[in-house]
Amino acid sequence: MAKPPTDVRIYSLLLFFLISEQVIGSNICTSRGASTCQQCLAVHHSCAWCFQEDFGSNWPGASRCDLKEKLIEAGCNMEELEYPISQMTVTEDKTLSDKASGSTTDVTQIQPQKLHISLRPDDSRTFTLQVRQVADYPVDLYYLMDLSYSMNDDLTQLRKLGNGLAEEMSKTTSNLRMGFGAFVDKPVSPYMYISPPEAVKNPCYSIPYKCQPQFGYRHVLSLTDQVNRFTEEVKKQKVSRNRDAPEGGFDAILQAAVCKERIGWRPGASHLLVFTTDAKTHVALDGRLAGIVQPNDGQCHMGVDNVYNMSTTMDYPSLALITEKMSENNINLIFAVTNTVLSLYKNYTDLIPGTVVGTLSHDSRNVIELIQDAYAKLRSKVELELLNVPEELSLSFNATCLNNEFIPGLKSCSGLKRGDQVSFSVEVRARGCPKEKTKTFTIKPVGFKDTLQITVDFECECKCQAQAQPDSTMCHQGNGTYECGICLCHAGRLGPNGRGDCVCGQCVCHNNDFGKVWGKRCDCDDFSCLRYKGELCSGHGTCSCGFCQCYPDWSGENCNCSTRTDTCMSSLGLLCSGRGQCVCGSCECTQPGAYGSTCDKCPTCPDACTMKKDCVECKHFKRGRLFEDESCARICRDEIILVDDIILHDKNAVNCTYKDEDDCVQRFQYYEENSGKSILSVVKEPDCPKGPDILVVLLFVAGAILILGLVSLLIWKLLVTIHDRREFARFEEERARAKLIRAFTKPSFKTEYNFVKMRINEDTLLEGSKVVLVPYSTEHVPRYHQWMTSAELQKLTASEPLTLEQEYDMQKSWREDEDKCTFIVLDKQRWTDPSISEEECMVGDVNLFLTDPSDLSLAELEIMIAEPSYRGRGFGKEVTCMMMHYGINKLGIKKFEVKIGSDNRISIEMFKKLRFKELSVSEVFQEVTLGLTVSKASWKELLGSTDSMQQREYGKTRDSRHGAGTAP
Repeated sequence: MAKPPTDVRIYSLLLFFLISEQVIGSNICTSRGASTCQQCLAVHHSCAWCFQEDFGSNWPGASRCDLKEKLIEAGCNMEELEYPISQMTVTEDKTLSDKASGSTTDVTQIQPQKLHISLRPDDSRTFTLQVRQVADYPVDLYYLMDLSYSMNDDLTQLRKLGNGLAEEMSKTTSNLRMGFGAFVDKPVSPYMYISPPEAVKNPCYSIPYKCQPQFGYRHVLSLTDQVNRFTEEVKKQKVSRNRDAPEGGFDAILQAAVCKERIGWRPGASHLLVFTTDAKTHVALDGRLAGIVQPNDGQCHMGVDNVYNMSTTMDYPSLALITEKMSENNINLIFAVTNTVLSLYKNYTDLIPGTVVGTLSHDSRNVIELIQDAYAKLRSKVELELLNVPEELSLSFNATCLNNEFIPGLKSCSGLKRGDQVSFSVEVRARGCPKEKTKTFTIKPVGFKDTLQITVDFECECKCQAQAQPDSTMCHQGNGTYECGICLCHAGRLGPNGRGDCVCGQCVCHNNDFGKVWGKRCDCDDFSCLRYKGELCSGHGTCSCGFCQCYPDWSGENCNCSTRTDTCMSSLGLLCSGRGQCVCGSCECTQPGAYGSTCDKCPTCPDACTMKKDCVECKHFKRGRLFEDESCARICRDEIILVDDIILHDKNAVNCTYKDEDDCVQRFQYYEENSGKSILSVVKEPDCPKGPDILVVLLFVAGAILILGLVSLLIWKLLVTIHDRREFARFEEERARAKLIRAFTKPSFKTEYNFVKMRINEDTLLEGSKVVLVPYSTEHVPRYHQWMTSAELQKLTASEPLTLEQEYDMQKSWREDEDKCTFIVLDKQRWTDPSISEEECMVGDVNLFLTDPSDLSLAELEIMIAEPSYRGRGFGKEVTCMMMHYGINKLGIKKFEVKIGSDNRISIEMFKKLRFKELSVSEVFQEVTLGLTVSKASWKELLGSTDSMQQREYGKTRDSRHGAGTAP
């Protein structure tokens, strides 16, 4: 057969190169220049590799890395193709439970339970995860209590509330177990009292009070369904006392979490750890104050006596360790703390998933309601957490919450009720190839025992690599390894010199050790692109002819800018909290004052009213920026309720007003239910302006009023200043004169009046219709000290906070004072019950003291009803009348004065009703002085209002009352 002419052969060769170059430009598998089988698999999940030895002999220029169908077309046998396929298999798929059964091990709240996924590089698989919180789920509730001395009244309340707590929780679950533990602080100096020696056995010796010795953490009662045992064990507890303000609560939390067998945590129950305290807690590194440098190892160290036995040798745990152990043991932590430390523990809840905080009243009366609300809040939200996710995997989430609401980029749902079912779409993408070819990670809802275990096989290597031939004769003089149909040159060796060969006037490019070379003049390669942190295209793309071709979700010259937005989502599902832009996967805050990873922190940003205003505009009025950009449904998940007028639904509700685009005033109320559901109560009809524009008139009137007001204010200030200076000068003069008179008259005054008259109430008990007045003694001091820690009472009484020891000294000085008579006010109804101590009956106190030694018929009266629940019920009026009756009869008082803060309008009105007249007003001290001179008419009226008052001997009455209370 004759050969074709030379020019025909050259034309055919040129046509082949042109066609080949066009195919390469449009085929991702051939365009990336993969020179090995492993590189080929990493180009794209659609690429295959032919390791057939003679491949290409009948198809000149064919690439071993190409689409599967192209390789077969080029003559590659199916048996000699490397083409792994990403697959996903469900290996465990129990159906979701509708309701919890009696057992705690056969309840399923997440589906599926196990998955096996094989992934090629940059390939992904998507699955759906369903979650349902079943009804009547078993609950383990462990009550961990601070037993420092300041929690004495809280312990008293808990002794009464044990059964009530069980009854309320039984409305939520029929399978409840309760346990109890207590903590104080590390029993080592400087956290404890070590001198004098009796302070070790009784830290309360100086109060005086009988306390138990200080301890770190003691497990008292394992979880049990016998609620009466909980109540019995709590009744046995006594408080202790530590030296510094913070407590050792984190030690106790960690031990209660990790000592699972001792505590009795069931594997198939909700684990609630209720932590009650009124103080801060020590954290890691605080132990160095006591010379403790050994870090906390997060293990159980509970001795046979159920006491934490490493308290004095191991440091406090860190927040990170607490978070790890809470998640590891599926424990939901409830911080029940007093208002003084509420903000601190709120910060802790932001760092520890599955944790809530509630405000505990000063004596724990509201602990049942607090636990119920906290549990409801925990159960109303499902949030996924990820454990041990390999860095070579990328996960993205989409949530389908209530009413099939689809929320992209979110892995949590809120506002749920028991029995509600939600689902999450999860995409798993391989971003690289780890050393270990198989890795396992876990997805689980926070606080659940149920988990989804996912095993991933990374298909990064070719099976033909197992048949590699080192120093093969297939390679020039054995200078390479024959692997998967090609030679891999030894280090220091390359193929032919240059970047290609000129064949018939055309460049035929070849690969080198750095990658593939191609192009009309072999001027393109896959290794000359920009690098970031030493990686070509930042490791997020491939190099093509000097330019980076970025993987999905990445952009930029060197592919170092992420286009994903899920990392910018706030906890509320808002992109950068609505205060910034998501740039390269990170938030750039545009709102002045905003900061944080999602711009979620902003002390100077608009409040809830301003944020919710946009939701009212878009959901109710169908206008505004959220309505225009169609983001209303995603951002505003509040329920809109139209009302005629605003009514206070909740103590935490916020009333809001704003002006709309029509200059109308729109009012609405914003509050959240215990379940976390947000409610917006919007007034149906806005208040719109009527009539002509009166802006000019208003400005004129406002200006005139402002000028007149300023002038009046200046005149008033001048007069007040002159008056106050005169008053203050007179006050200083009177005080100096009083000191001088007392200095000259003190011996006779003390003898004739103090011991004869003012000390007469040492054994006096006054009984009225509602109250009983008794002398102020040491047993009343703890409760009195607790009152005076209240900021409200400190303000009303112009008092400074004292320590308990100082309070005892103050009580002693009052009893020995030369011009003061003090009674403690008791609730008569409770006092008549001998089983209730006097301290538990205390309501307030009343004082009568002389202010002018030259006029013994003048006395100043002070009264304080400290317990808020007793105010406004007539107790103050009766105490005042009884004290005046006593002062007139026993002390010969004829004139009474009271000094009351100017803003205490209730007390001022009460004394005016008792015929007290205003004597003076002090702007300096912000107080009003009222006075009453007893006349015959007022004396008869006073006798009439106190005709039921009886006077007894306090000592005998107290002894007989104690006897009745302890009688069998």
